[in-house]
Amino acid sequence: MSDVSPLGTHLSHYKIIKLLNQGGMGQIYLAEDQRLHRTVAIKTIKPAFATTHSAPNNTASTDDYDANLIENALLEAQLLAKLNHANIVQIYDITQEDGQICLVMEYLGGKTLHHYQQEHVSSLSQKLAIISQISKGLTAAHAQGIVHCDLKPSNIIIDDHGSVKIIDFGIAKLTSGNSETANNSHSFGSQTAMSPEQLYQVLPVANANAKTIDDKTDNTIDFRSDLFSLGIIAFQLISGRHPFAGESATQTAQNILNAQCQQAQDIVPQLPRELINLLNKLLAHQPEGRPQSSQWVTQQFEQITKHLTQQEILAEDTQPITDALSTEFAAALTANELSTSVLSTNELAANQLATNQTTTDNVAITQHKNRRFIFAGVALLVSLLVGVGIYSETLFAPADLPARYIVVLPATITNSNAENPIADMQKDLVTATLDDAIRQNIINTKGLRLISRREVAGVSKNSTGETASLASIAAATGASDIITTQLSCNNVKCDVTLSRLTVSNNNKINKWTVLAQKKWPSQIENYYDIKEITQSYLAGIYPQYNEKHLTEQSVQQQDYLLFATLYNSVLLEGRSDDNTLEQLQNILTSSPYLYSAYALYRETAIDLYYKTNEIKYAELAKKVLSLAPPEYKYSIFQAIDEFWISLGLSDFPQANEQLNIAIQRGIDESKRLELQAALQMDSNDLSKAVANYQSALTLRPSTKNLYNLALSFYLLGDFTNAKKNLKILLNTIPQDYDAKQLLADIYLSEGELTLAIAMYEAIIKVNPQSNDIDRLGLAYALAGRYQDALQMAQLAVKTSPKHPTRISNLADIKLILGMTEQSTPLYQQVIQLSHKQQDLETLLIMAQAYVHLGQHKQAIKTLNQAKKLFPDTGQVAFIAALIYSQLGEQVSAVNQVEEALSAGFGLVWFNLPWFDPLCSNTDFQKILAKAGKIERCQLNFLSQN
Repeated sequence: MSDVSPLGTHLSHYKIIKLLNQGGMGQIYLAEDQRLHRTVAIKTIKPAFATTHSAPNNTASTDDYDANLIENALLEAQLLAKLNHANIVQIYDITQEDGQICLVMEYLGGKTLHHYQQEHVSSLSQKLAIISQISKGLTAAHAQGIVHCDLKPSNIIIDDHGSVKIIDFGIAKLTSGNSETANNSHSFGSQTAMSPEQLYQVLPVANANAKTIDDKTDNTIDFRSDLFSLGIIAFQLISGRHPFAGESATQTAQNILNAQCQQAQDIVPQLPRELINLLNKLLAHQPEGRPQSSQWVTQQFEQITKHLTQQEILAEDTQPITDALSTEFAAALTANELSTSVLSTNELAANQLATNQTTTDNVAITQHKNRRFIFAGVALLVSLLVGVGIYSETLFAPADLPARYIVVLPATITNSNAENPIADMQKDLVTATLDDAIRQNIINTKGLRLISRREVAGVSKNSTGETASLASIAAATGASDIITTQLSCNNVKCDVTLSRLTVSNNNKINKWTVLAQKKWPSQIENYYDIKEITQSYLAGIYPQYNEKHLTEQSVQQQDYLLFATLYNSVLLEGRSDDNTLEQLQNILTSSPYLYSAYALYRETAIDLYYKTNEIKYAELAKKVLSLAPPEYKYSIFQAIDEFWISLGLSDFPQANEQLNIAIQRGIDESKRLELQAALQMDSNDLSKAVANYQSALTLRPSTKNLYNLALSFYLLGDFTNAKKNLKILLNTIPQDYDAKQLLADIYLSEGELTLAIAMYEAIIKVNPQSNDIDRLGLAYALAGRYQDALQMAQLAVKTSPKHPTRISNLADIKLILGMTEQSTPLYQQVIQLSHKQQDLETLLIMAQAYVHLGQHKQAIKTLNQAKKLFPDTGQVAFIAALIYSQLGEQVSAVNQVEEALSAGFGLVWFNLPWFDPLCSNTDFQKILAKAGKIERCQLNFLSQN
């Protein structure tokens, strides 16, 4: 693209500096006005433009038609030059040289609205201020009889001071006086920004059957076409999406012609009703249905903006607190991190989590059996446990208050009357109601961040089983606040004490103290009232954090009572089953705005999916999301929920799309890093997962992020760093189940069978989960304890009867024990359950099943598919060695053995009978000799003879 004008380096007294842009009708150059010493933009209209659009039907010569176009262009430029308005680019001069028209305009150094939207997060009132300025500019143009005809974000400039300018009237239509001319507007405009009547002229044949303008309607393009385009711009700016969005520009144009418009209230349900009505009018399919005055549209936008601004000002009012707490309150709000001056050794270790920046250079890359990302089923708790849907596109942006990360401890309850104590069932319902109310209110308040129940539960007890100190809990979770609730109850009422604790500095010693406290009595029979009262008092202990994301809708009392019962059963007692799902569905049918019930349904369904591997549960969870009200459906947490469901189904593109939606809706940086890392971990982009978890630790030091960092290192094959981080975690929380489980997995991968078996046996005694039972059976098999392995494999399948990995391991043990007739249908079942999934673990167990069934071609095909999707992993190398060994391809098998060993696999994994054929291979014997394990093949030789 040349920076030299076709007219040379000068045009009259304008010095051409460089080319700024080039379009279908001409070029725009940056120039210097050497008379007035100012920077200008010069737009040239191509001479070819006239000949390209020659006289229709040959009614006149091309020369005559060119002359007419030039004359009309000059007339248009002269009219535009008369437009002296703050929201329209100013034309300074018009020149004509050698038949070429040049418009000299003010130079705008800002950004187009299109780029501005991508780089700025604006409140609703700020967006409306932009739209109002566009509308003012249109009103001025329309008053002069000028219709823009190509109004779109790229033709609107916003300068550094926030001023808005409409540019590029190059194809404008003139309707002033007795003349009506147009620079072929319908040909050069952007189809995705056009009105139906414009598109009707562009695509008359292709859309003959479309729902276009009525035959009785005047198809003349007038100012109402610009208003339609303004409606598209406004809708896009406010909601972040095109109102007629299709999969392509052509499809979007078709949707405009067919009046397939999304409704503003469905996309952004919190919009003022007046704004929704105005947007719908602007986007009316028939011109007669749109506003009949540009001035009226401008007035409407100004009034809505003014009203909204007043609301935002009122929302900034804060509730004062007592003088006794004011000094401590100010100090607490400025304390971003806990000091370690009075913490124990374990707490000091936890506080070092943020500085854990272990590098991953030059590490061996591997991926053992892909353990389910620990929070894939339970990290939903941030949103799923509380379930309030939030639309958070900063519609009402709060003041710049520091984010508060909040731990909610379980309520403590005592009997105030020994003769009339509260019943156990009532006790459970009251505590469940309070817990739900507090968590919902926290997540529904801007600036407050809820730390999940699972994360808190893992650190609330010390190594002796006693309740951990507040400082220890805060250090392990990165909490800035802790909420406690004490209840003194009889069989009629409870006296509730709600306390907000935070760290304060007194004489250079940090300690946790009560910052704010509320007390009130509650009758125990009306649980929904308890919920509402609790939320109102919780708002009182966070007076500066008073902006809510969503106004809750009322629900029926009996529905909330049943919900509280289920909430206690699922989340507080750990129960989940099909009956719970059915009851929750009944609640949602009766009270669709009980947002917590949607969350509880999803949590139960996803938990069942992970336990059983039955996809129907994930599909039920997705169905529930689709049936939720708009307030919840278009919230940030809906996107997060969809993310976890998609990740569980290994639908990585959909998970990434939902993550992007969550980012657009205002997800905070800490949560973004965690979700991004989870996606990268499951999609085998492990180095990036490590980096993101390290970054997340700097924002919020917590044992959860430390565990996930260790898991990332483990999957990456860097067992050294994985164990290093787990050691830090277990020094802080010696009883942590997940950390012990992962450490056992590392020992198993390394072939440290004695340590692995001891840890799995200890874990199962405390918490017998299907996954750990299965791993213990695998460890037994590697140790040659095949009968013990069979017992564990059968128990794992009994616990998870449709889980392909459990079934595959059972089939392997039966095959090793010579039970071929029993193993064959199990391998066939593995393939039947797995053929639609594409994650690494599934592909590898399918490949292994195929080779044991004698389907060698399919085994190689599936193995190659795994290699293509997940290259250079130790797990792939191990299964490849197994398959090649079974197929007699010893050279390839030994090469894969070496890759698996270099990726961290212990040599003990090659004790399995599948690798017996390699004992005759010299290179395999050398590998064994180097490792001092030559007896492996000697035993095999003796058994064969």
